[in-house]
Amino acid sequence: MDLRSLSISIEKKDTDDGSTLQQWRKYKQDNGTDFILDEAEKRLQQAGEDPDIKDGVYSYIVSLIRQYPKQHQRDYYIKVLGRRFKPAKIWKNEMRLQSQQEELTKDAENAPSEDADTTTLEKFGFYTEDNKYWFATQSGFVEGTNFVLEPLFHIYSPTNNRRLIRITNEYDRSLLCDVPSDAMVSVDAFQKFLFSEGNFLIFINNNQFKKLLRYIGEKFPKCFEIKTFGWQPEGFWAYADGAYNGKWTGVDAMGIMHHNDKSYFSPAFSEVYSQLRQDDDIYENDRRFIYRATHVSITQWSKQMQYVYAHNRNGQYAVAYLASAVFRDIIYNLYKIFPHLFLHGEKGSGKSQVGWSLSNVFQNQTPAFNLTSGTDVAFFRWLARYRNVVIWYDEYTDAIDEKRFQALKSAYDGVGREKGKMSRDSRTESDKINSAAVISGQHLPQRDDNSLYTRSIVRFFVKPKEGYTSQEAQEYDKLKRLEEEGLSQVVTTLLDIRTVVEKRFSREFSDMFEHYKGELLRKRIQVDDRILRNYTILSTIVWIVQKETAVDLSINPETFRDMCLTDAIEQTEKVSSSDALGTFWKIISGLIQDGELSQSDFDVQNKWTETRVSKDAGENKLIEIKFENQTRILYLDFDRAYQKYMERHRQVFSMVGLGLQTMMDYTHNHWSYIGLKASHYFSGGRGKRTSAHMFNYDMLVRRVVMYDMDATNFEPEPEKPEAPKAPVPVDVKQQNLEFKEPF
Repeated sequence: MDLRSLSISIEKKDTDDGSTLQQWRKYKQDNGTDFILDEAEKRLQQAGEDPDIKDGVYSYIVSLIRQYPKQHQRDYYIKVLGRRFKPAKIWKNEMRLQSQQEELTKDAENAPSEDADTTTLEKFGFYTEDNKYWFATQSGFVEGTNFVLEPLFHIYSPTNNRRLIRITNEYDRSLLCDVPSDAMVSVDAFQKFLFSEGNFLIFINNNQFKKLLRYIGEKFPKCFEIKTFGWQPEGFWAYADGAYNGKWTGVDAMGIMHHNDKSYFSPAFSEVYSQLRQDDDIYENDRRFIYRATHVSITQWSKQMQYVYAHNRNGQYAVAYLASAVFRDIIYNLYKIFPHLFLHGEKGSGKSQVGWSLSNVFQNQTPAFNLTSGTDVAFFRWLARYRNVVIWYDEYTDAIDEKRFQALKSAYDGVGREKGKMSRDSRTESDKINSAAVISGQHLPQRDDNSLYTRSIVRFFVKPKEGYTSQEAQEYDKLKRLEEEGLSQVVTTLLDIRTVVEKRFSREFSDMFEHYKGELLRKRIQVDDRILRNYTILSTIVWIVQKETAVDLSINPETFRDMCLTDAIEQTEKVSSSDALGTFWKIISGLIQDGELSQSDFDVQNKWTETRVSKDAGENKLIEIKFENQTRILYLDFDRAYQKYMERHRQVFSMVGLGLQTMMDYTHNHWSYIGLKASHYFSGGRGKRTSAHMFNYDMLVRRVVMYDMDATNFEPEPEKPEAPKAPVPVDVKQQNLEFKEPF
């Protein structure tokens, strides 16, 4: 009997299961019997005892049963049919056989094609095809993602750990992503990140996702993000677009640069962030710190700087400061200081143009940080973001915020802002100071007893009364063109001699400092030690570059050395006239002029010799002092003078002056201090004899600390015979003081 005569087709299966089941329900309503059971009875009767036809009937009826979606429905029919049309085993076997065939069919449909990448299937349980990951499950292969992932780099950081990946979806849309490592540890976190970037979906659970992580986890080569541009501890100079170590190597499309088999990531020049809108571009400033080299030599640039900024030799100082800044880390590691360059002058005097010229060597047209309006966060980031780079701060006034002023002071010592860390052990961290600061403004930094003034190399700018000549304007324009074209070769030329500077700086600095000390001793001049060290740093760099390398800054090292000493002396003199001690002497001068201090409180005499009290093993001794030339000595009743000073200070400044002990410490360590005279006769009033503090009046006048009184107006009365030259008890307040030997 032909199977086709029974109109049975085991291949045919109604794809509209809902419609078929509705028809069967209607059949039962109309006839009162079940369609499948009636159909089985009818077909088996027609088949008779023919085993082939009966086998076809079993297959056909079971295929009808399988159209029911739920397992308990299928089990019901198999159970009933087994009772009515025995043996029941035949129905059960047929159901199991068709179920297995269905699974095999599904597996065949989802099985990898010849084009699939199955290299990961056996070990990791998934394969790749059509830009998707397919995962093996108990029910066959299932679609795991609608994208594939290419691991590129592991950007290692204890605080900002990330992965650089490229993802491509089923529609061939590809994207380079910088993903936080935390966002890749679970399906939910990774899906949240991916969907924010586009149509990238995950369909698997966490256990299956971990198989994918297990596979790609070993394929991320480690790299480090460049968080501080400029000189790197590993021994190369990092621009935002590449690295220099004797030769220039640019970043690749991913923003990766290489040095000594290590990789470094620069986000500013990575495809990841190339599509950011300008308002969202967090790396805008970094893109100005790029390699722009031209044919112009460092010698040509230096000569042009010196020509354009010739007044007061400011161009030479600018060149020397930039050369020192490129080696700031070497200098700071030796002495834990690095001076600021302070540019002072009226509007239009050229100070800001020097700031632009120095900044443009490193960065392309980056404006100065405004000290009066910039934020604290940005202020510290500027100093920390770049190493051995000149950073320019503009609009300085003594009225800037106290925290910002203290930060400028601390930057000299390499100390940044202290910040608390989110940890249980109350740890803190500091913003690192890596850069050299150029500060410009119309006001000198005289605040806080000239503390910032002494931490700076101060250069003065004057606006020409008749303006600039056409030749000067042309030379200035020429310098600007050089800056626009790029001056990275100035930096790289200096980097090429780093090993020489590293080897020689400590010795040359020591020799230069001793030379200056010898010159000051010969001239009998004392200079503020901090100021002298600041100038010594610049003169040492110029000396090394000009004397021990082939690099030519076009600066005569001997002339520059002498100029630095002269300017250090001049800056010290300006400090002396404006600091707290300078204020003291100005007030004393005013009190003398106003007659509030009389000759019973002070005295001025010309002397070739004098004696002072010195303590030795607790005993007072008299020491004779001999002067090379006749010297005017100011004798001061210090207690009386201090009392009047405090009164005048309150009147003028509406605040108290320095305390007595502090003022005595200051004056006793001043370069004009000679010592304590045990007994001196003051001729004013009724006359009195008491101890007196002695100061070199000629030095005070020469340094413009005090005005020059006409000595003839202060001729003292003839001194009465002094007591025998034996130790004389001094005031109790003065007994424990140590007096500095006169310079």
